[in-house]
Amino acid sequence: MFKNASILIVDDEAQVRTLLAEMLQVFGLPVYCARDGSQAAAILGQDDIAVALIDYKMPKINGIELLEYINDCCRFVVPIFMTGFADIRELTELISLGVFDFIEKPISASILQFRVEKAIEKYHRDKLAYLAMTEFIKDKLDIVLDPEVRLDSATLYSHVKEALTRIGYIF
Repeated sequence: MFKNASILIVDDEAQVRTLLAEMLQVFGLPVYCARDGSQAAAILGQDDIAVALIDYKMPKINGIELLEYINDCCRFVVPIFMTGFADIRELTELISLGVFDFIEKPISASILQFRVEKAIEKYHRDKLAYLAMTEFIKDKLDIVLDPEVRLDSATLYSHVKEALTRIGYIF
């Protein structure tokens, strides 16, 4: 089904980590568990993590601090927050910070599996889009930088503008 990705569970409760890991065996992907944000950060640096299931409230590094780390260092990780409460203001803040989804505790296996499946699909879509964009830009730069090809300034501008537009730079 899905290959070349792992799932990270970050929760300060060992029983929760174990239960979630068992629920996620259906995907056949490696599942890593971390008891806190600092342990999660170490795991994020070692493997290709597709989805991070993050407990909102944890000691040491809390869920939001871990999310900030993910946003800074782990471009493709799709974060899903787990919470024992649903405060609409906090959930809105989480979404604005880049959380893909949230799951309210206690967590049912079917909801967890459905949401993780959607997150893994997003992970693969984002990686494919990035690779396609990178290849497109490389092709444009190969044309622009080829000493054998003589481009007039309008064509050169067109190639550079198209490449920059593709990565989000707006003219």
